[in-house]
Parts: sequence; C-alpha cells; structure tokens
Amino acid sequence: MKHVHVGLVFLFLVSLVLVGCGNGNLSQPTNDENKTEGSFSGIIPVYTPGSGGINYIISAGLANILNNEQVIPGASFATEATNGTSEIVQYMSERHEQGRPAFGGIGSIGADQAFNGVLDPVPGEHDYLRGVGFLSYNALHLVVLEKSPIHSFKDLAGKRIGVAAIGTPPTELLEDLMEAHGVSKDNYQLLPLSSFTEIQEAILNGSVDAGYLMGAIPAPTVREIAQTEDVRIIPVEPSIMADFVAQQPYYSSVDIAAGTYKGQDEDISIGAFYSIYITHEKTDDEMVYKFLETIMENAEGLKEIHPTFDIVPETVVEGVTIPYHPGALQYFEDHGIEIQQ
Repeated sequence: MKHVHVGLVFLFLVSLVLVGCGNGNLSQPTNDENKTEGSFSGIIPVYTPGSGGINYIISAGLANILNNEQVIPGASFATEATNGTSEIVQYMSERHEQGRPAFGGIGSIGADQAFNGVLDPVPGEHDYLRGVGFLSYNALHLVVLEKSPIHSFKDLAGKRIGVAAIGTPPTELLEDLMEAHGVSKDNYQLLPLSSFTEIQEAILNGSVDAGYLMGAIPAPTVREIAQTEDVRIIPVEPSIMADFVAQQPYYSSVDIAAGTYKGQDEDISIGAFYSIYITHEKTDDEMVYKFLETIMENAEGLKEIHPTFDIVPETVVEGVTIPYHPGALQYFEDHGIEIQQ
C-alpha cells in the first residue's frame, strides 16, 4: 500500500492561459497543422478538469515551460479546462480520429474505464488511449460534525452523504471505499450538490449526515469548514486499504499528520485517487518523450507553481493502469525508471 506524505502547503497561482471553450474546439492554428516525422506545427491541447484544480494549474505551468523553451518548434501547447473525464475522453477521441496530437490530465480511474469500455457517458472501448505518467493525487476527506455519532465508514449505513456529482472519480472512490468497508450501495443515500461550498453548508445545517471535500493535503475546503465548526474526518481502515489499493491501483491512501486540520489530534489515513497524463496512440513518439522529459527536468519550477507537485522518478509511474505510449516507455528505459504495470 502506497502512502503519500505531505506537509502544510500554500497554494499560489501563476498567470494561466485558457484556450478554447464551449464545444471544446481550440482556436485554429496558424496556417494549417502539418505533422511530419519528428515535427509538428500547430496547437497541441492539454485537456484538464476545471481551471481551479490542481491538474489545470500544473498543466498550465507545464504548457508555459514547453512553449517558452520551444520544446516542439512550431507547436504551441494550450491548456483547456473541460467539464471532466467524459469530455476529456471525447476530445481525445476527436483528436485521435483526426491524427492530431493531444494530452490530457485525467483521473486514472476514468482513463482505465474509458480504455476498457465501461465509462458510461462515452460508450465503447477507447483502446487508443495511452499513458504518459503520474500527474497528481486528490484526497477524499469524508467530513462530519464533531458531535456526529459517525466514526467509521460502517457507521454511514442508512445515512445521507453529500457529493459533488454522481459518476465522477471522487464519488466512485467513495462508493468503492464504502463497499470495501462492508456498506452496500443500497444502504446509504448519495445527495448530489452543485459545489463543495454547498457540501460544506449541507454538513453544517444537517441536511446531510456527511459529505466529502476533495483536495491535496491540506485541502482549503476542509480548513474552511474546520474554522467555522468543529468537524471530524472519517478515516479508512489501513488493514482494508492494503487489498483495496492492490486490486485497484488507480487508488491510493494518504496519511494526514495530527494537527494538519483544526481539532485533528491523531494521525489518520484517508482514500485518494491518482490523476495521470494521457495521450493517444497517434501522438508522435518524440513529442511524448519531450513532454515527459520537460516535466522531469523542470520539477523545481513546477513545484513553485503548485507546492503539492511531486513527480520524481519514484512517482512518475504511479497510478497508470492503461498501456504506456511508446514515447513514454522510451523515456523510462533511457533513464532507468522501472514501470509498475
């Protein structure tokens, strides 16, 4: 079982470039896009979930580095925020059909489901998707009021749980954790709310018995509610998580040191899911190699963009369950990095 150990961090943003909107079409490249062996001219999208998230922030910083250093001469990397997993897969499908390169920062479970044809909103096997490497993690803080009788996942049987949306990686992680802890889907109620702010409010006013708040540790949404009211975070059972992670390697567990959040007096562990960079099989090998090389050679700069950035040789292969792109495999081979698939 893998644990991610993190300290207190402070988020700060850099100037980000958001290209494209609506139907996801990027601005048309200058002249036409031409791909010859080892070269490309035009816009290369990097699709991510919403613009306020870790994946977008890191990807926007990476795009700036790629462009400033002209890693791919004649190409311009552009980070595009989307509505999430299904939209990213749809756009990747379109780029694959067109034979045009693209990258995406996506939850590993979503990439796995799409590849294997079980991502319901985007039917069919998307077996053209390829892994590039680890991007980030997102931890599921299951929060209750301090006075709540709920102390474990088993105590959530028959309860109402506030979630951001059904069918998203955080909610699927919650459902899988509930099942692993012996609580079946028909024995609790998920209440979809439109934002983490609404989940915070629902916890405080009692319209839900528990709710999840997501984020790398320390999650700002958890800190906010802990300043307003006495709350607790429901931990996972470490003995359960060993098999849980082994069977579903797109998930992990995260240790939270005592004192990280107000009122948290003990070390606890919670569930998390990985996000990874993906591309498709028609993206040029050299482009993928240079994309990955730029990440690894600019680790300190990317950490300044988002302090939770933790991509090093030991972590870059975490969470990838779909086949790697040949360009990524070549990079790993050249640098002695052992893949874990």
